[in-house]
Amino acid sequence: MNGADGKPVLIIRFVEYIDPVTQHTRYGVDYWSVLKLWASDHETGAMAELSYEKAVRDEVRHTRLQLAPERFTRGVASFYDVTDVI
Repeated sequence: MNGADGKPVLIIRFVEYIDPVTQHTRYGVDYWSVLKLWASDHETGAMAELSYEKAVRDEVRHTRLQLAPERFTRGVASFYDVTDVI
């Protein structure tokens, strides 16, 4: 997601990958912003989806990023738009 100045300020990704040691499918959430970075690892896609949704909702409620006001007009629905999905 780009900030009000057009520069990248936030990335929250849901990823599915194969663990190189166990060869089992794993799921993760990768959160990067200009203010903090964290990642979580999960055995199930459902748990990773919950982690992803929590990260998005927390960002909508408590963001300290410099974002355009339009990002908050309809809550989570307007926080992301089609151009943010990769």
